[in-house]
Amino acid sequence: VAGQGVGHPGYGARNERQPGGPTPWPARDTRVTLPADLAATVTGPALAAYATDPGDLILAATALALAHGHTAVTIEAETHGRHDLPGDLDPSRTVGWFTSTHPVVVATTDPAAAVISAKEGRRRPPGGPLAYGLAARDPESGVPLVTPSVAVNYLGVLDTIAAETGFHPSARPTGPAVSPANRLPQAIVINASVARGELHLDVQTDPTINVTTLIAQIEDALAQVAAHCLAQTAPTPTASDYQSPTLAQSELSDIAALLDL
Repeated sequence: VAGQGVGHPGYGARNERQPGGPTPWPARDTRVTLPADLAATVTGPALAAYATDPGDLILAATALALAHGHTAVTIEAETHGRHDLPGDLDPSRTVGWFTSTHPVVVATTDPAAAVISAKEGRRRPPGGPLAYGLAARDPESGVPLVTPSVAVNYLGVLDTIAAETGFHPSARPTGPAVSPANRLPQAIVINASVARGELHLDVQTDPTINVTTLIAQIEDALAQVAAHCLAQTAPTPTASDYQSPTLAQSELSDIAALLDL
């Protein structure tokens, strides 16, 4: 799998059907608030270049930060799953998340490739948004159950929830949300969110990783991604912007080249 062994023994992706699956780690938690100007760019004007959301840019930056000379990095993308449900399923009488995860291979040759592959990978999971986990657990499907050692989840703009529902996050301490006995299947887990105009990264890591260096590398990569996006003079469409589920990004690039776009 692309990106295997990037920068740390666990930065690649493992096939859980093979012996020696993911090693659980005791998690170490770190929260960082990114600079206000960077957060404003990543959640605002930088999104227009490739019709992205902040989660695409954060995923791309994480891959670039971990590449260390490799041309691709595999990262597990997580979503709440509710907006991915087929049309015949009605979740209106349910609460909570239908957590959906799938591996995304992010190209790390340059910021443009990283952003496009991150966006496409998040929007087009292997086998569909709900099918990947089922297919990967079916021995007859031929789809490998891959568990990347890095996971990224963009939780969105939390202020929107407060505005729509009237519920606001409490500032009072709630105690640990996860049992200290819990073990982390990935070496790095990043949960990103926006609240009160601030972009927060909640980072869980294996204790052997220098989290200060990791966060600095991600912040630097995110600044590079943001600068690249701001430098684009016109929006660049990608394959998932069109309704054809079979259109590949390479085919779209070939069409654009033929039309001299």
